[in-house]
This record gives sequence, structure tokens and C-alpha cells, in this order.
Amino acid sequence: LPVTDEQFYFCMPYELADLLMYAYENKIPEREVIEATKLSTEQIQRAFRDFKAKENATWHLRQLPPTVE
Repeated sequence: LPVTDEQFYFCMPYELADLLMYAYENKIPEREVIEATKLSTEQIQRAFRDFKAKENATWHLRQLPPTVE
């Protein structure tokens, strides 16, 4: 069956992933994230762990290429 990037990479709708990514990057208190998303603490923590794992796995993609001086 066809799978979208949204389903494959984040396993959640982009709108929710966007809210969670904003909260993750800006260190929004978990209580506020729960109120805004109506997710459980466990769901939010799982999403944040997933973001961190993806960040760690792709760190090299965010590096500038080496240059000759």
C-alpha cells in the first residue's frame, strides 16, 4: 500500500507534528503542551524521544561541507 511521508516519517499528522516540534524546540512546559494538543504525558514524551532520535541520526545533514582554506 502507498505510504505518505507524513505517515512514514512522523507517524502523525503534520499539524500535530508541527505543534510538538515547536514545543520541543522552544522547551514549552509539558503542561501547556498537554492543554494545546490533548495528548497524554506518555504520548508527548514518546514524540520528543522520537524527535531527539531523528535529530541525533541526521546531525551530519545539518553540517556545513568542509572547505579548503
